[in-house]
Amino acid sequence: MAYRPSSTFSADGGYSSTLTATTLSQVAFPDGVAGGTTVGVAATTFSKPTLSTAIDFVVEDDGDFVDWRSGVRCVGYIESETLGDFIWVGGFDVLKFDPATLTPSAFYDGTITNTFTDLTFDGQASPGLWFSNAVDVRKLDLSSGTFSTPVTVGNTPRAIASGDDSVWVGHANDNTVKRIDPATETVTATITLSSATYRTGTDAIYADGFVWFCDSATSRIIKIDPATNTATDFSLGTSDATGLGYDGAQVWVVSDQTRALYTIDTSTNVVT
Repeated sequence: MAYRPSSTFSADGGYSSTLTATTLSQVAFPDGVAGGTTVGVAATTFSKPTLSTAIDFVVEDDGDFVDWRSGVRCVGYIESETLGDFIWVGGFDVLKFDPATLTPSAFYDGTITNTFTDLTFDGQASPGLWFSNAVDVRKLDLSSGTFSTPVTVGNTPRAIASGDDSVWVGHANDNTVKRIDPATETVTATITLSSATYRTGTDAIYADGFVWFCDSATSRIIKIDPATNTATDFSLGTSDATGLGYDGAQVWVVSDQTRALYTIDTSTNVVT
């Protein structure tokens, strides 16, 4: 997952300076997809089971998939040698899209009263797509197409990432990170942050052998070492931390408040 700061959009998904600002939460990056297209699926498209709400998302002019419209809370582009490459869209339910045609190829009933808020692919032999919502996290078994029993974690789970054979869950309303074994679907560790005011619910990635969370409320970056299940944290100063990315060498942080990008040296934690 990657993130772009809040911006404004024209009707076809291109940037505009005249419309009311719309907050973006998740952006994925497939290649070779034509931009400027709004993709919509009506609630009546699937009859069994019925789609809970209409789902819309926007393909920007540069081909990026953006969580923008009502019904959508998370969008991911997952590349898999065994399962193929698909766009996954989560709201109250989950849709799988073919990136070549932008048409839905499968529907999965979320059976939740809260919308899904983030997703991650666990990369296991029996692959699963994990979703967070305001109450718990759930695994969509991609072999069977069914959701497993919800895993109870902390208070308001939101940001979620996978790495080091684990799924990592951050929370909007407590200062912990939960580590889940995707094979057993159980919590194996709880990492508590150094301050009760810190949160881990804004965004999460796995990069350079560590799990990274950001906290927009306190402008902090949280770095988890999977070898020891310990956390370190450091500040972005007056800039909020609202999204994370990784280019193979540095962790990138975006600030929605300042519309600025920062880089983090993963070995020294120095922010520039």
